[in-house]
Amino acid sequence: MDASANPDFEKIKQALLAKSLRLLARREYAERELRRKLEAGGAEAEAVEAVIAHLIENNWLSDFRYAEILVRHRAGQGYGPVRISAELKQQGVEADMIRGAFSESGVDWFERAAAVLRKRFREKPESPSELQKQKRYLLQRGFNFDEINEAVKYEADEF
Repeated sequence: MDASANPDFEKIKQALLAKSLRLLARREYAERELRRKLEAGGAEAEAVEAVIAHLIENNWLSDFRYAEILVRHRAGQGYGPVRISAELKQQGVEADMIRGAFSESGVDWFERAAAVLRKRFREKPESPSELQKQKRYLLQRGFNFDEINEAVKYEADEF
């Protein structure tokens, strides 16, 4: 017997759809993340797949939109593109969507790195070890070497 012909299956799908919409009303989710939440409740995989497909078809669930929002949000928190990209990959967002989200964000990563450095370190480094400490901090925040070197150079000129 086909599960989709079962009236209980339709009730399960409706319940999953309602749960999904409640979750999506609060914030965006990546497809993989929402699928995990729905499956965690013990729902049938076939019902979860049907609901996910319905959400995507109606543009209520979009990995690209999720990526765009996450890029802007994390950049505002002071994180760099390397860390943000890794987080998106972990959530199952495809590489082309990640690239698109970064290009659509309009974030100047060199300026963000300099701003993060200014916020954390208010004084010019007095020694090479302090300079390395600043570079390590930016590296841990997820900035790449070009952005770090440019930020350090820019901040040294500002002081």
